[in-house]
Amino acid sequence: MTGGLDHLDDEAALAELLAAQEALRKDILRDPVTLARALDPTWHMRPHLRVIGDAMAGLEAGEYDRLLVITPPQVGKSTSVAEWGPYWWLCLHARDNVAITSYSDDLALRRGKAVKAYIEEYGEEFGLVLRPGSGASHDYNLRTGGGVRSVSVGSGLTGFSVNFLVIDDPHKDRKDAESVRSRQRVHDWYSSTALKRLQPDRNAVVIILTRWHCLVENQRVSTVLGDKPVSDIQPGELVLTSDGYQPVVATAARLHNGETLTLAFYGSPETLQVTPEHRVWTEHGWREARQVQRLDWLLLPARRRPEMTAEELAALLPSPPAPRRDPARSTRVRNAPLTREEMEVHLAAGMTYQQIAERYGSKTRSAAYEWARVLGVTRPAGNVIDLACVHDPEFWRVVGYWVAEGTLTYGRDKDRLNVCRWSFGEHERDTHAAHVREVLGRHGLRAAVNLRGDPEQSPWANASQRTAVVTVSSAQLANLLKQFGLGATKKQLPDWAHRLPREHALALIDGWTLGDGCEYRSSGNRDGWKRVTSSSFRLLRDMQTLLAQHGIAASIMRSGGGAPHELRYHPGGGNRHIRADDSGLWVRVKSIEATHYEGPVYDLQTPTGDFVAGGVLVHNCDDLAGRRLAEEGRLDEGGRWKVLHLPAIADPKFGPDPLGRAPGEPLPHPKIRTRDRAALLAWWSDMKRTSIVRDWHALGQGDPKPVEGALVSAELLRTIRANPAGVQPQRVAVAVDPSGGGRDTAGVIGGFLGDDQRVWITHDRSGVMSSTEWSMEACLLVHETGASVIFVENNYGGDMCELAIATSWDALQREGRIPARELPPMVQALRARQGKLLRAEPIAQQMKLDRVRLAGAFHDLEAEWSTWMPTDPDSPGRIDASVYLAFGLLPDITGGAIVHAPLPNRPTPQGPSAAGVYGRNIGDRRR
Repeated sequence: MTGGLDHLDDEAALAELLAAQEALRKDILRDPVTLARALDPTWHMRPHLRVIGDAMAGLEAGEYDRLLVITPPQVGKSTSVAEWGPYWWLCLHARDNVAITSYSDDLALRRGKAVKAYIEEYGEEFGLVLRPGSGASHDYNLRTGGGVRSVSVGSGLTGFSVNFLVIDDPHKDRKDAESVRSRQRVHDWYSSTALKRLQPDRNAVVIILTRWHCLVENQRVSTVLGDKPVSDIQPGELVLTSDGYQPVVATAARLHNGETLTLAFYGSPETLQVTPEHRVWTEHGWREARQVQRLDWLLLPARRRPEMTAEELAALLPSPPAPRRDPARSTRVRNAPLTREEMEVHLAAGMTYQQIAERYGSKTRSAAYEWARVLGVTRPAGNVIDLACVHDPEFWRVVGYWVAEGTLTYGRDKDRLNVCRWSFGEHERDTHAAHVREVLGRHGLRAAVNLRGDPEQSPWANASQRTAVVTVSSAQLANLLKQFGLGATKKQLPDWAHRLPREHALALIDGWTLGDGCEYRSSGNRDGWKRVTSSSFRLLRDMQTLLAQHGIAASIMRSGGGAPHELRYHPGGGNRHIRADDSGLWVRVKSIEATHYEGPVYDLQTPTGDFVAGGVLVHNCDDLAGRRLAEEGRLDEGGRWKVLHLPAIADPKFGPDPLGRAPGEPLPHPKIRTRDRAALLAWWSDMKRTSIVRDWHALGQGDPKPVEGALVSAELLRTIRANPAGVQPQRVAVAVDPSGGGRDTAGVIGGFLGDDQRVWITHDRSGVMSSTEWSMEACLLVHETGASVIFVENNYGGDMCELAIATSWDALQREGRIPARELPPMVQALRARQGKLLRAEPIAQQMKLDRVRLAGAFHDLEAEWSTWMPTDPDSPGRIDASVYLAFGLLPDITGGAIVHAPLPNRPTPQGPSAAGVYGRNIGDRRR
């Protein structure tokens, strides 16, 4: 190089060298990955790291100010972004402050120490020198004015302004990410602390995380304008939530290629289709859809708000319309037999227009109307309603009649809907029509009743032509009624109707029922049931929630008549599949169907964090990335966030691959040569094999999905799902795989042997439980299903199991959760003489032979069966419990276990039973 500078003098040669050095410096500072490669001799450049470096360069250049990086673990993203990234940023902006955050102080401190070490070793070359006294590794400053602070998510950044914020894994693991409280804590910290420290001159945020959640599938959502497809809902629209109608803050969508669940409900024709991870509100709180089982209770929330005050009720009726004519334009009324002064005297004396007409003749009545317009004293009699009517329950019953039978038409002016009509059939005209006329007349409105098809005047008229039409002209009343919708298919309840006092609301419902419904006797010979048909599903849903708000459970069903749907309820309460309480209307899950779905899925963000879809309450998919993308959008869709998604195995469903990989190609790894495709595939295959389904798709692919398994395929498990209706149980049982001190999952599975000689698995109450907890769950399941026996693994300690179950049974009877006269179940021990695989394989074979069926979808159980590898040293609790159930109920497959049946030491029921000596049918309770 010196030879190239021989022709230059010393000053020019120095300038040339300094220029070359500056050019090299700029090249090195192109992005953090290039910087790391230049300074760290152990750094291994890989194609995916180059893409990450390019994304960071775009962030610094101001092409965008928010970056989301999603990759599998251990591929160098945290080192590139959370360690070299802050150092690289300070090299370019030495006066800026950088904040590094993570789920724990230890991890954040480790990132901060790495950045400090880079500054101490390489910083002087780029003008970075630590300020004296900056000894702490989590909080230090530079002589240039910049600094670094490393804290855990949720910790304070008080007094520390931020230009560059790095959030590296805000959640520790899947359990933490699925915690509602944990996610809300992260959201609150990001909004209230992190964003408030960003500076206006320059700020950028980069998030590195694992996506754990899926979004709701495209289906109908309850809005203030009726049910709409979620794909059609825009930010700002009002949707029904746990706190009434709330505006949509943001929407989000992505492609999904995997399993979805469709939940059908008793008492509702609607269904809910969601991804398995999406949460719904159950009687036990928020649960993933995969955890919901048949007959679980889900909620349609009540729109509970404070009842209207007297002033608010009065405000429902607008003031009378202003006089049409200007009093200044006329001082006389043509052909009026009375003068203006006489008119004022009569009005002051309290005479009505009808009394004035009777005194002066019929022509005077129209003259009185004209004088009223001229004087502007009041509206003509018959058009102005007494504002006190809103305090009369009978008035709201008349409104209910109108919701069922009413219309609005234009009056004489032709520019205002001010004529209110009620139409009643033959059986209603003599009672309802007279009642409407009497109530309206009581409150100052003159109603006309037109009887049509009277037998004396029109003997040719049939029953359908014998009707009564009640008509009243009142702009005030019309303005109130139009809020209930115009047209039979568009009728609805305004939101304020859910704030009516109880007496008024029930009168409104009663009037609607009398107008559009009938009374009938149920199949159980219970009198007093109400059936109301309507062409407006929105009205039926509104009435259902209004009834639930007042403690009456109602179901919506498809109608066999002209109207598509009908609502049924009993004033005395609900039935075994629907119930109402202070929370709203609870409906039971009728069926769960799993299907493969490929297409877009959507999510809505609301202030309450939930919304109503399919007639039940569902939760937002609101991890940090989901909420950021929902509220601020993706850059390629016109939003704010640049998203870099690099799955372990390239998949076209994620869109164009950032590395240009073909489908099925592996992601490079820093410690494996890029060209060694076999080694890369082996590495990712090993990660997939050693991860459960959800963790592989969340960690490896950045998109959780159910996949195929090993011993039993997911397709087979879906095919053996069926409805056990019509199958007579021969023996009902509960099987338990005890946990070891509550540290792992205890399997609690219920089912029966049917008269079709199949084992039906009906319940899964497994979970991480102590011996006290699983024994109580098993006893409660025995009580619920009517099981006669509990199968347990004898290797665990049959006597210990029997003692735990007996103790729990006694405790539950003392608490009143199990009737005192109900006999405890028999405990039957199964002693394993072979390994778990040799016991599980015969049951898997029985599944293939269609001798074991699932009474619905059991996604945790199915996930364990479809992902458990024969080489795994342990099998999950659900698998073991289901194996014990099948071995105990199918006597011809006991080659893998020895059944140890001790003599019964408790009283046994007397008399023959189709279920055997200890058996009983489902639902048979011994009281």
